[in-house]
Amino acid sequence: MTIDHDIAIVGMSVLYPGSVSNLEFWRNIVSGKDLIQDVPKTHWLVEDYYDSDQSTPDKTYGKRGGFLPDIEF
Repeated sequence: MTIDHDIAIVGMSVLYPGSVSNLEFWRNIVSGKDLIQDVPKTHWLVEDYYDSDQSTPDKTYGKRGGFLPDIEF
């Protein structure tokens, strides 16, 4: 027996770098904003984890990323 169901999306929420709302998210996409940034000092110290040599063990060679904005819970 097959049951077909119609699906309706009645709401959507997003939290992306530089966006705390659906509208802001789509504005950033449409405008082509680059929201990749240097690691904020509040997250971690880049010098503790970064090494430009990709073969260095226990280090990363990336020091930029997409970070979420502060939000209230």
